[in-house]
Amino acid sequence: MAKRGRGSEENEEDKKVKVNRDALKKSLRLFRFIKPYKGYFITGLVFLLLSSATTLVFPKLLGDILKVVENKLSAGSLNELTLLLFGLLVIQSAF
Repeated sequence: MAKRGRGSEENEEDKKVKVNRDALKKSLRLFRFIKPYKGYFITGLVFLLLSSATTLVFPKLLGDILKVVENKLSAGSLNELTLLLFGLLVIQSAF
């Protein structure tokens, strides 16, 4: 966000923290909290990766459909692309 009315002063929030042993130990405390929920955490990361992957595939399929419209791909592949797109939307709804 824009920093209004601060001038050239730097607040403590704006200063960069150097990575050292103490800062690393503080950040690793988060994993001690997550340890009892390790399964949920890993499952969440897997679903996050799958969701990101399906989101990236969507524009690719739309581009292929546009190639069919421009007659760069055969019209027979339009049915396959439509089914893939529909399947992708169903998978995305699960995430």
